[in-house]
Amino acid sequence: MRNNKPNRNYEIWCDKHEDKELLKILQSISKSLSSVESIRVIPNRNHQLLQKDPETAHIAPLLIYDRPDFIICIDGKPIFVAELTEHGYTGDMCMQRFARIVCAAEQRVPLVYFTPFSRTRLGELLDLAPNQKASSRRVSGRMFRGLVRLSEIYEVPIVAVDWPVTSKGTPAKPKDTKNVSELKSIYGDLVETIELIAFKNAGGVLTGEDIRKSEGIADLVEKTRRLWRESNIRDSDVAITDKGYGDILNAIIANEGPQSLIDLKYFEKGKRKKLIALLAINFSRIRLIQGQDGKMIHNPGNVKELLRALPTTLGNKEWLIYYFGYQWRGEPNGGILANAEIIYCRSPKGKTPAEKDKFLMAWWPRIFWDKDSRYIDLIRKDIRSVNEPRTTSKLAEMYRVSQHFQRDKKPFPVGNIKKEIGVWNENSSVARIWRRFADLILLNDALLLGDTWIRN
Repeated sequence: MRNNKPNRNYEIWCDKHEDKELLKILQSISKSLSSVESIRVIPNRNHQLLQKDPETAHIAPLLIYDRPDFIICIDGKPIFVAELTEHGYTGDMCMQRFARIVCAAEQRVPLVYFTPFSRTRLGELLDLAPNQKASSRRVSGRMFRGLVRLSEIYEVPIVAVDWPVTSKGTPAKPKDTKNVSELKSIYGDLVETIELIAFKNAGGVLTGEDIRKSEGIADLVEKTRRLWRESNIRDSDVAITDKGYGDILNAIIANEGPQSLIDLKYFEKGKRKKLIALLAINFSRIRLIQGQDGKMIHNPGNVKELLRALPTTLGNKEWLIYYFGYQWRGEPNGGILANAEIIYCRSPKGKTPAEKDKFLMAWWPRIFWDKDSRYIDLIRKDIRSVNEPRTTSKLAEMYRVSQHFQRDKKPFPVGNIKKEIGVWNENSSVARIWRRFADLILLNDALLLGDTWIRN
C-alpha cells in the first residue's frame, strides 16, 4: 500500500452543483476528503470541447459516454470515480449508468457504485392498504456481474457499496446534515471506500498497479462478486442466442422482414407497449446496408451479394442478438448494450470490443435510419388512431386479440408519437456507445456496422 498525503494536489470534479453540495456533506465526515480544497463542477459542454480545454482535458477520457458523479484526481491524473444513485433501479433501468462505469474501467480508474441494492418504490408505498407491506425491488444481477467482469478484464477495482434504506425500504437521507452520527450511518461505507482507494492506495493507482488484492479492497471486490453469484435474477429474455450469422443474413433479405429473429410470443407478456415494437417489426424491411467504407448501399437482396458487402470474418463466431423494444432515448439503451457485450460476448481478457468470443448484433425495430421514410408516418398514424372508434389501425387489431386486452380491456397507452417511432441520431450518446460495442446494428430499415468493422 502506498500512502499519499491527503492534501497533495488533489482535485475533485462533480457532475452537477447538487453533487458538489453532497460532496460537502461527505467532507464533514471524512478527514481525507475535507482536506481537498479544489472542488469544481464539470462545464456543461460536450466531450469534444472538454477534450480541447486545458482545464478539463485530463478528465475528458472519462466523459466519452456520459458524465460520472465524482472524479477524483491527483496532479491532473484521474485516480477514482464515484457513481451515486438513490433510485436502486431494477430490471434494465440500472444499466443507464453502466456505460460510464465501463469508461472508468477502460481508463483503469477504480470506481464505486453506491446504490440501494434492494428498495421499495415510492409510488407503491402510496398505493398500499393499511398494514400492507411493500415488496422490495432488487438491482439486477446483470449489473453486478458486469462490475465483476470489468474488474477482471481491466485489473482494477470496480465495486458496489449498498446505500442504506429506511424501515419502509426507501433510501435513507439525512434529516440533519450537521448530525455526524446520522451522516456516517448513511454514507459511512461510501466514505470509507473512497478513503481506502483514492487516498490510502492512490500511489498504486498512479503507477498503474493492480490494487485489487490490497488490504480492504480485496473484501470489496469479493462482496461485489457475491452480489452477482447470490442473485436469483434470470438472464434477459431479449438476449437471443439460438440464431447464427446465416439466420441474420436471411432475415435481412427476407420479403417479410426480420420477424424470424424473435419468438412472437414474447410480445404477449409484460407491458402492452411491446405491441408498438411488434407493429414496427411487421413494417420492417431492410433497405440499406452499411459497407466497410462507411457508405450506405441498397440491400442487394440475396445472401451472396450481402456477404460481399459485409466483413468476411463475421461468420467465424457465434452470435448474440440483443433485441431492444424501447422508444428512442439514450438510456438505458446505451448501458444495456455495453453490459450485454461485457458479460456475454467479451473474451476473458479482451481490453477492447474487437476482442470478442461471440459477436453482438443490437436490434432496434422502432428506430429508422432514413428520416424521410414514408413508413415512419404510416406507423405513427397507425399508433395515433389506435383508440379511435371504428379504427382500422393495425395496432388496434393486434391489441384486441392480445392477452393484454383480454386482461383489462383498457385503452392502449400512447405517449409522444415522435418518440414512439424514432430516427437514428449519429451524434447521440447512444449511437456512440452502440457503434463502439456492437458488431452489427439492425434498425427498422437499415443494417449498420460497428466501429470495429468500418475502415478509417
